[in-house]
Amino acid sequence: MVSAMTVPKPLRFTASGPDRSEAPAELAGALTDAGIDIVGMREERRDDTLTLSFLLALGDDPVLAERLRTAVFPRAVSLGLTAELRRPAAGREPRRPSPDRLVLTVAAVTVPSRPVAAVIETVQRHHAAVVGIRGLTDRGFRAGEFLVAPGAASDPVALRDALLREVEALGLDAGLAPEAAHRRGKRLVVFDMDGTLVEGEVIDRLAREAGVEPAVAAVTSEAMEGRLDFRESLLRRVALLAGLPETVLDRMAGDPPVTPGAEETLAALRARGCRLAVVSGGFTPFTEVLKRRLHLDHAYANTLEVAEGKLTGRVLGEVLDGAGKARCLEEMARAEGVPLDQVAAVGDGANDVPMLQAAGLGVAFRAKDVAGDRPTPSFNGTISHRCPIFLGWAKGSASPLGIGNRSRSTDMELGLEGKVALVAGASAGIGYGAAAMLAREGARVVLASRDLGRIEAAAERIRAAGGEATGLALDVTDPDAGERFVASAGDAFGPPEILVTNAGGPAGGGFDTLTAADFEAATRLSFLSAVNLTRAALPAMKNAGWGRIVHISSATIIEPNDDLFLSSAVRPAVAGFSKALAREVAPLGITVNLVCPGYIATERLKDLAARRAREAGTTEAEAMEAMSATVPAGRIGRVEELASAICFLCGEPASYVTGVALRVDGGKVAFLL
Repeated sequence: MVSAMTVPKPLRFTASGPDRSEAPAELAGALTDAGIDIVGMREERRDDTLTLSFLLALGDDPVLAERLRTAVFPRAVSLGLTAELRRPAAGREPRRPSPDRLVLTVAAVTVPSRPVAAVIETVQRHHAAVVGIRGLTDRGFRAGEFLVAPGAASDPVALRDALLREVEALGLDAGLAPEAAHRRGKRLVVFDMDGTLVEGEVIDRLAREAGVEPAVAAVTSEAMEGRLDFRESLLRRVALLAGLPETVLDRMAGDPPVTPGAEETLAALRARGCRLAVVSGGFTPFTEVLKRRLHLDHAYANTLEVAEGKLTGRVLGEVLDGAGKARCLEEMARAEGVPLDQVAAVGDGANDVPMLQAAGLGVAFRAKDVAGDRPTPSFNGTISHRCPIFLGWAKGSASPLGIGNRSRSTDMELGLEGKVALVAGASAGIGYGAAAMLAREGARVVLASRDLGRIEAAAERIRAAGGEATGLALDVTDPDAGERFVASAGDAFGPPEILVTNAGGPAGGGFDTLTAADFEAATRLSFLSAVNLTRAALPAMKNAGWGRIVHISSATIIEPNDDLFLSSAVRPAVAGFSKALAREVAPLGITVNLVCPGYIATERLKDLAARRAREAGTTEAEAMEAMSATVPAGRIGRVEELASAICFLCGEPASYVTGVALRVDGGKVAFLL
């Protein structure tokens, strides 16, 4: 969203003392009973001491504050814990994905009375611990993620199976995946057709037209429950359709009953840069229509033999069974250049199990008995609500499971919740504006600038407004600046997914006032800094299969400014670098763009106005008015307007925008391109 919003200031409720196993669930339950939303949670155990830290969406509500004081604090004391309430600090929660930890994703079918406590208790029964909670969002839909650390006595397979079964018994859809795989961006998503993208079974509808519905339905039921080999069952069912006119097949394929929410889900996945496919044990006329209607990239299915305008009751070529579906998924991944751990598959029956297991993440939708028994995320609700959640993507603006979330007025959902962003030159001006807006959109931001005091103060302002941010003293002209920037992000939040480069700007003045050293310094500051920061951040983005790089440049790359000779000479190199890199990394789900500000109200613009005033013998205000008069919009731009453009380029809706130089100049530059 790029608009006005209300962000309640979160508070961190911390309780520490003797390690008592019941404390996490008891305090979570007390908070839920008090009507206080839990935004996040962290648990630490050291030397028999337990520290619980809950991030609460308390805001300035005096009623909730009173409930916290009179109900929750006493409960902590009764558990032998010392409690305190304070503003959250940045960089304290480890964000790097762990190979041992699991992400338990839950979405409410019916809501338990104390949902957070119920999930924590379930996890603890299996010698594991909930060490973190993160709210997911989805248009008023209730969901959440629990970070689970298996204990030394945990059996990984038994833990996974038991957690899924018992959490689902609470009235929650549940999915469990290794943290690293869950956080990894998905670049190819493969769907089954019958029962997943399309309601019901296509062959049952054909059987109804042929007058053999009971016989075909009986065979279908055996196959989907895993009691009959799919190949044999398909051949038997197709044989029963012999003599059905081809015109009936074409008529039925022309109007498939698409599952409610499927079109919305696929559109959202396309906006995230995903390639989409349908792989079906059904028939090609139906998958080809779906491919066109739903804008899919690939479609695979069985081909029915037709002779003299009627079905012969035979299948042409190899039957596409469960193993065949898995092979199709693997072939598509190779063709698209996508590693299998960045592939997701969604299906509903026994025939889909090999495909779900071949993918990096398999999701069972309205699972039949066999698919539902597999250790894979499973859900039974609306596909548009559940599917993005179980693929690891938050969506919309809900208050999940008593796990609170920021209130916001949504014009456009940018999908930046939880993303790790690096913003250079961020202590003030354009860089700070971009960092602050990214944080308001839910990104976790590492700010950098040369002055430690100023950058820490900038990060603190973002934290005070409810964002997650940490500051780093960094000179972007240092050769190792990129590595330090990325390492700082890893320590605080995790691998970078967004990079915004910004380095102020080189000295002003005309050519005669500049030295060779000035040109070398400007090249290091305005060009090589962008190259080096990009080089350091790019490997993590490639590994994730998702990334956004935005270089803050200047309108001088298009129209040189006599007062800014160095900027006009050096900055076009960044434009060429961005364009070339954008073409190279676009297949990897990474976009690279340039933002070219015109006159924006910053200290640098004031300096330019002051210099012009001195040269013209006028006041600074008059110089500023003269600059405004050259802008068709009739005014100087605001930092927030430029930050909005940067946030858009960093978001999901801009996944098809790459290699562009976006001018934010009020129409000042009078060129078509």
